[in-house]
Amino acid sequence: DNPYTPLRIDSIAVASLRDSVFENNGGATQGGHIYVDLNAVFDVDNTTFLNGDANFGGAIYASGDLSIASSHFEYNTGSAVYGEDCEIIDSTFIGNIGEFGGAVYNADLVSGGYFAENSASVGGGALYDAVTVEDSQFYDNTATDNGGAVEYAFYARDNVFDNNQADRGGHLSSVGECTRNHFMHGSATFGGAGSGACNPSTDNLFEFNTADYGGALHYNFSAPESFGDVFVYNTATQNGGAISAGSPFLAEGNVHRSYFCENHAGGKGGAIYNHTIASSFGFPPLNEYFFFTNNIFAANSPSAIYHNSLNTTLGYGKGAEARQNTFVANGDGLTQPTSGLMPVNSNIFADHTGTALTDLWGASPGDVYIINNVFWNNGTDADPYPPGPNNLIADPMFEDWTDDGDCWNDDFRLAPGSPAIGAGVGGADAGALGGGGALSDRDGDGHLDAPPMDNCPDDPNPFQADADCDGI
Repeated sequence: DNPYTPLRIDSIAVASLRDSVFENNGGATQGGHIYVDLNAVFDVDNTTFLNGDANFGGAIYASGDLSIASSHFEYNTGSAVYGEDCEIIDSTFIGNIGEFGGAVYNADLVSGGYFAENSASVGGGALYDAVTVEDSQFYDNTATDNGGAVEYAFYARDNVFDNNQADRGGHLSSVGECTRNHFMHGSATFGGAGSGACNPSTDNLFEFNTADYGGALHYNFSAPESFGDVFVYNTATQNGGAISAGSPFLAEGNVHRSYFCENHAGGKGGAIYNHTIASSFGFPPLNEYFFFTNNIFAANSPSAIYHNSLNTTLGYGKGAEARQNTFVANGDGLTQPTSGLMPVNSNIFADHTGTALTDLWGASPGDVYIINNVFWNNGTDADPYPPGPNNLIADPMFEDWTDDGDCWNDDFRLAPGSPAIGAGVGGADAGALGGGGALSDRDGDGHLDAPPMDNCPDDPNPFQADADCDGI
């Protein structure tokens, strides 16, 4: 109950704090409970900070080196921890409030943290500006503008994000590499899970996130880079049920070995919406392809992919390539309304009520390479150009596919005797998975091992890429 900061760690001091409780202190500009001066070194362990108040650092303000472990921060105002060289391990933050980073402003490492019901009046409901965020949980955090849970970080690994909210990036905003995270129930105007975040995105699970644009991810100045991700049951009221991208720059995009199921958009692109209208600014548009390879698109609406890219300097679009993907029951499959090269080969298109390949306009009809694909039971296979050589119209014979709204009970590998085996370019199997042996559930989590559906060994995120348990 001090109206000032009760503990100050002076410059060049080396100190530690253990097993203590700080409550109802504050009123200072910096550090409601503790102030750590420049060049000091301060370690905190197993300590509780309640109801601290300051303009910066309601619990702790640190200009020096700060390490926090196994501590609890609750209902502090002005960001619970306001640091510069700061590491936070195995600590809990609940109901803290700040302008940038309701719980933490600036940390080198956050690991093993629990963040719930923190809020920021601008950005980073729980955390603002970090190098690495790992093995942590973020629940019910909010920010008015950007990053309901986190704004600005280089790496996010092995975290769980649930029910965080912001205008841009329900969970994350301006976060770099995302690996093995679980994003669910995020909501935003742009990017229910992330806005300008997760690039690249690897082995993440995105489910039940909602936004106006980009139900899971929204990119405004780059193209998505997704590898081995799972996107299920995400929704956008406008465009991009799972991913929405639009950039003034012609950047290369890659979506590889990812799974999109039951994502829905009120506008265009049930799974992916990419809309780029840009100038090459005097540079030739080299290596500006968008690559879709070895993905599964199942039961997305109104289509799987809407790819619209135009270089206004040259008068035609950035091309894309769709190779060895499985498209099933997406309303329409793949749409590219602007001109540009669009090789479409070794894919499976089945059970679309609309058109599997629609508006694939090229600079000329010969620029659209629709070869070595398997078509089955679509309203229309391709429009306006008919498929080219070596395409098949035949049942691909999946091991187990039922359009029942359940994304976890299907096996899109090719059954023995499937006409899609060897039907791709160069004798490769058409589709994302090809043929294979018997499925198993080696980690016992209830999901079968067919990639990108499961992992080995057992892990809270059941969607890692190491499906064959070889450690790679």
